Parts: sequence; C-alpha cells; structure tokens
Amino acid sequence: MTQLTTSVLVLIVSALSVNIFPVIVSGASPRHSGVILLGGTGDLARKYLWQALFDAFMRREVPVGGGEGEEQRPWMFTLFAGGSSHASVATNRLKDIFDNNVKCADRHGSSSVCEAKKGEFFTKVTYFQLHLGEDYGAMCESMLRSLNQDKTATKEVLLYLAVPPSVFRPALKNFKAECKFGDDKVSVKIVLEKPQGQDWASADKLSEELLKMFKEEQLYRTDHYLAKSVVTNILPFRAANPQLEKLLNRDYVDRVEIFMKETVGVEDRYSFYNDMGVIRDVFQNHLTQLLTLIALDLPVNLTNIPSAIEQAKLQVLKRVIRASQPSTLLGQYATYTFEAAKEIPESNITALVPTFAAVMLKLRSPRWLDVPFLLVSGKKLDERSSYIRIIFKDNDVCVSNCAEADHHTAHSADQKQQQTSEHHHRPHHQYHVPRSSKKQIVFHIGHGPAKIPLISMSRSLLEPEYPDSLEEVFDPEVFSKEHSYYGDYPQNFYHATPVNNADAYSTLIEEVLQGRRQHFVSTKQLLLAWQVWDNVLAFYPSRVPRVYDAGDPASLLNFVVRGDNLEFAAEDQKQDGMKVVPELHQLHQAQTPATFLGRRMVSGTKEGLAVQLAREIEQAAESEIASKGVFHVAFSGGTTPVLLWQMLAQSFASEYWVHVHVWQVDERCVRAAADTHSNLFQLDRQLLRFVAVPWSHVHAMPVDVAGRLCDPELQGDRQYADSIRHALPNLQFDFVVLGLGADGHTASLFPQSPALNADSQTLVTVTEQGPKDTPRRMTMTLPLINRAKRVAVLVTGVDKEGILNQLEDSGGGIKMGVVDKFPILGVNPGNGTLSWFIDYEAYFGKEDFFFAEE
Repeated sequence: MTQLTTSVLVLIVSALSVNIFPVIVSGASPRHSGVILLGGTGDLARKYLWQALFDAFMRREVPVGGGEGEEQRPWMFTLFAGGSSHASVATNRLKDIFDNNVKCADRHGSSSVCEAKKGEFFTKVTYFQLHLGEDYGAMCESMLRSLNQDKTATKEVLLYLAVPPSVFRPALKNFKAECKFGDDKVSVKIVLEKPQGQDWASADKLSEELLKMFKEEQLYRTDHYLAKSVVTNILPFRAANPQLEKLLNRDYVDRVEIFMKETVGVEDRYSFYNDMGVIRDVFQNHLTQLLTLIALDLPVNLTNIPSAIEQAKLQVLKRVIRASQPSTLLGQYATYTFEAAKEIPESNITALVPTFAAVMLKLRSPRWLDVPFLLVSGKKLDERSSYIRIIFKDNDVCVSNCAEADHHTAHSADQKQQQTSEHHHRPHHQYHVPRSSKKQIVFHIGHGPAKIPLISMSRSLLEPEYPDSLEEVFDPEVFSKEHSYYGDYPQNFYHATPVNNADAYSTLIEEVLQGRRQHFVSTKQLLLAWQVWDNVLAFYPSRVPRVYDAGDPASLLNFVVRGDNLEFAAEDQKQDGMKVVPELHQLHQAQTPATFLGRRMVSGTKEGLAVQLAREIEQAAESEIASKGVFHVAFSGGTTPVLLWQMLAQSFASEYWVHVHVWQVDERCVRAAADTHSNLFQLDRQLLRFVAVPWSHVHAMPVDVAGRLCDPELQGDRQYADSIRHALPNLQFDFVVLGLGADGHTASLFPQSPALNADSQTLVTVTEQGPKDTPRRMTMTLPLINRAKRVAVLVTGVDKEGILNQLEDSGGGIKMGVVDKFPILGVNPGNGTLSWFIDYEAYFGKEDFFFAEE
C-alpha cells in the first residue's frame, strides 16, 4: 500500500468511523425528523435513549441566522412515545425520566440555557397508547400533520423499537399497514434492538418478514458496542499504522482476547435472560462484531468505504469456524436459580442457562489460521471491564550479550521517546520504565484498570501514529492501579484516548439521523453471525455449567487452551460433572445395548452422536487419504444429518478437505440450487460453504438439467451412475451416511418401491414413491450402498422409537417381504461394516429421562 493510499484511507476511515456531529450553517435547507420511540417508558429508554435524543436535539439548537431571519432551526423534531400503558401513567413516568435521567452536560452550554431547553424538549413529546392498528393510525396521522407544517422541509420518520422481540412483528405490521408515509414523500427508518432471533432459523425468518415490509437500507439493527468510542476508533487506528498491519497475522500474533466482564448479576432481566443465556445475550452480537473489526482486511477500495467495510466484515464472518462444544466452557453463578425464582415461576426457570462462557474461535483464513480468538463474558465476575487484547508472540531469541540486551530493551523505549519527542511534541517524563513482559495492543473499551477509554500499545512493539480522532494521554491518574495494567505497568505503553467520548446511544441516534450505516448490523452480517453460534446453542439443554460464587474467589473459571479445546484449569471439588435439577425430571445414566439387530450400536444425545460420527468419518478419511490419497463419502438428505454436517464443518481437519469427494445418496426432484427442500441446498448451507472441498469434488445429483426435473429423456440417474463408475472403478464408497424414516425407508427407498428390487448393475434410479410434497426422488440403490466400506445409520428423535421397535420385532436381516416393508433392512454391506448411531430419544422414547452429558 502506498503512503498516499494509506493517508487517504486514514482520512476517509476516520471521517466515517468517528462521531462527527453536524455543524448547522446559515442557509441550510430545512429538515424535519419525526421520532417514534416504542417502549418510551421502558428501561432502555430511561437509561439511554431519551438522553441520546436530547443530545441530538441540543446539537441542532444553535441559531444559524446572523440576522432577523425566521429560520433558526433548519433541523426540527417531533417526538412521540408509544407503549401499552395508559397515557396518564406513561406521562408521569416520562416526567420522572426527564427529571432524573436526562442530564445537562458541558457540551450543552450554560446550565440555565440547557435546563430551559430540556423543558422545551419535554413539551415536544406526545405519548400514544398503542394496542390496535387504529391506534397506530391515529399516531401516524398526528405525526404527518406535524411534518407537513413546513412544506419545504425534507421529512423523515424514525421508528425506534425499544421493546421485546415478541413485539417486533405486530408493531411493524401495524405500522406498515396504518402509516402511509411513503405517499407523502416521507422517508422511513426502522431501528431495531437486539436480540434478532434466538438462533439462525428464527433470525432468518424474522429478517425475511422484515424485508417484505421494508428495504434493507431502511433497517438499522443496533449493536451499541459498535458505537463505543474506542470501538469506532479501531479501524482508524489500524489505518494510521501500516507497520502494525504487517504484524496482525498468524506469524506474529499469539492470541486475541475479547472480554466483557460484569460484577452484577442478571438483576431484573430474568424473564429475558432465562431464554437467552450469555451466548445469545452478548456473544452472537457484541463479541462477534468486535472480532470482525480486528480480523478484517482493511479495505483498499476508497470510493465507498462503508460498503467496503461491510464486505470485509462479511468475509471474516464467512471464514469463522463455527463454535464447537470442545472449544466452549460454560458457567453459572451459584445464586442464579434462587434469584430467578423471585421474578419468574420456578417451573419456567431454565436451570442450566449459562451466565458465563469462554469460547475459542478460529478463522479459516491464511492471515489468521490457527490464531485463537478467545471470547469471554460473564455475570458476577471479579471486576467490571471490557477490552480487546492482541497479544504477540515472543519470537526474539538472544544469542549474544543477552543481559545487556535485556537491560537495553527495558530502557530503549523511554530513550526512543526522548529522542523523538521534539518531532512528535510528546512530553518526556523522567521515570524508570520497568521491563515489559509482553508485547500487546489493548483496546480498553471501559471500566477495569483505566478510568477512561484507551488504546494502548506496548512501547517495545512500535511507536504508534494517531488519527485526529485520538489524542495521546500521559496522565498516570487515569489508571485505577499504579502498577497493574493488563499484566504490565501502565508506563510500558503508549496510550491514546478518543477525542470525542460520546455515549454509545448518542452516537447511534446521530448515525441514524445522518443516514450512516457503518455502526449497524446488516441482514447478511446477522445471519452469518448466528451460524457461528448455532451449534453451541444446540448443546445448551445438555451442558452442565460450572457453578461459581460471586467474584469467582476460587478461580474456578480460569482455563487453558489445549489445541482446539478449552479446559478449566482448576478442578471443581463441588461438582462431579452432573448437576441435579429436580424440575427437569430425575437424572438417569442411560443403559443401552452395544448392538442393534446384530450390528454395532452407538448411543447418546443427538449432539454427542454428531460428535462421535464426525470423529469416525475423520478417522476414516485420514486412513484412506494416507493409503490412496482420496476419500469418498456419500450423505443422505433430510434434517437428521444437519448436526453432523455442522460438526464436520468445525472439527474435520482442514488439510483433509482438498482430498475429499462428497456425493449425494439421494435428492429430491426440485430446483437444487434454490429450493430449500433440496438436499444439496441444505448440504451446502450447513457444510460445503464452510470447508475447503474443491467444488469439482462435490458430486451433485443431476435432478435439475436445463430446468427439466428428473426428465427420463435426459437419464440423469444414468449420468450419475457413470460418474460413480468413473471416480470409483470398484464402486466402493469409503463412507456412506444414511438416515431412517419413521416408515422404515432409508435414502429415498420407500416401502414397496420397485427400486428395492434393483439389480447389481443399476446403481442409481428415480423413484415415484416419496411423500406428497416431493414424491419424485433420485437415489442410490441397495446394491451400490452395500458395496461401501463403512455404512452408518443415524437415527434421532422421539418419532423414531416406533420404527425401531418394529425393526426389532421383525428380527432384522434380509428376508422375503421384510425389505419391501422396511427398506432399511436391505442395508447389509457385504465387505464392509454397518453401525447404528441411535440417540436416547429414539431408543427410549418420551420417558422422564434427562441425560447428563457423557
């Protein structure tokens, strides 16, 4: 990157990333912003939003005309609050908020002027009780009358949903149906608080509904951590230091720590937290977003920086390897269930909900390969603090004059500062600089060991340059402890603090008003972030969190990194790996046989089975690749293998994928590239897009050729059979993964199907016996499946208990008429192995069992 390019990048990124508030000048065209705050008397509005709106109001209350012109406020506000409370109750609450929570500050001018303006601001607020669609209609009619008072003004409506997610859909549907602002040339912006869904599927559904009502550019999904002053300066700081960029990679970085620690508990949020837990609360959003700002490649396209940063963040999220069970540690503070019972019925308490988590994420990226990103957050910890630490490797090896070199290192940074202070106007302090034990960069977001937000860089690393949005700090009084700052002495760092340290919500409101989107989360970002965490969320019901006391005095939450796993460092003498939860039924250790129908059987939770089967596939791949350089695996479709695919995406060694060929056991006759019923569609969404398997090694069944679905004239089944003969001359797959239908079918071989009688030369066929929604299927035949070296039948879910009982009653084995009734019994590898992977729900049914993690 040239020096000119770097300078331009610094300038542009700084301008777009820092809180630059507008200066109103004489002659500016009028603008009228109507703000509707749903949840206007709620906790978020009380703590942050009304103050942020008042800040925005005051920034525009500067007279701009030098003469006697009437236009003194080119930017006008109309403020509505909405909620379910009666107007008389809500008005009293609003007055209390304005009296006690909305404060005047130095930035607002003199105290007397500010207090007068606060009273004027309060008179602008109108409250509407909202229950029915007609209530929204009345509110919007009133808003429109206010906006139309000045025909020359540019008009907009900002709808801020500071309400629970359950209110999003009905509120927006009423707003869309009743509020016809578009007809009057009024632009509309929708601001949404988290959480946006509880997992990928619910977030995807919500996003789909939102995009049917509003355009992407109208949606502003907040993540207030993106608007914190240090966070907005991460990219400008990186851009200002091109030498630092050369060090931000796997060769120099040992690890990245992203922490958000709290000393308080859940407080009065148990109803919310009981369903969400710590992963949904802060990992999927705040911590993941912070990771992207550290890991993204700085854009080089300077024509549209916000768009370029969006694309860079999307690239990071696509490369994040999904969080896994072995790389996740969970905890719960000891009094959680006791305190929760005071707010919500005991029967509703999710007793295993984690209040602490530590997760290691890695990126499938040449730049960051194998660098651990350690994300940690929890309630009732030892301190309140949030920060990002980039810790560098100690690669320096001393050979000669090491004592002198160490002594020189301890003082060289201080000497360097003295030599360069004239050039950089940095005051030189006559103090001893202790030897630094680490090379690190710290983005100190708030609280903890410093009283102000800071960006700190070890003096032994580099001497940083700062964009205009940062100013260097020399005052030792800003540190909470004189001799402790992230494992080092404060004087061993260069420190800078943001010039503008505005509250995050004040920044967000300003960004929405200005139409800037960089500090908000797009739909694509949201869904990719959920994909990172879906696997871990699936383990919530079965993972027993480690119980810790407030402040963690026994240090039970300290952990160590072992390869791709995290392990608690200390043994917990109070727990034996199983936590008794009476309201979740009596705990039992499941007793299952070692065989099913005379074949090997593996049992466990569905999550445990996915891990075990993924491990066996990887072991088989390692063996086959070592012996012949290639591994052929075939997957059947349906929902059962989804967890398995997710496990393979995160745990299967990356160096193997280039040697893997992926085949389909069966496929529905649908538009494979776009139809959600397509097995290939789901296989790609859950596995293929996350791994480095060459696309030429993905063998899709040709069900959709030139828009013709399973057309007999095109002989797609014969084409697929020829592909198999070409790639596997012995017609032997290394691994085949099958499922089991509740009617006994496997692959797309259904009871009484003529395809069950296929001869040994028919490898692939098209059947017509599928369910009504997709009756036509392409499928491998039993003779081909039975040639495989290894076959696994994965069976999960309580709905499979009945068919398993019927299979046992049948006695199993290939018998005349039995295979026609139960096609799965036709699976009998002649020169290979067959293993049944059956989860507890399928084997035992819906009994009162709650199984501890194995």
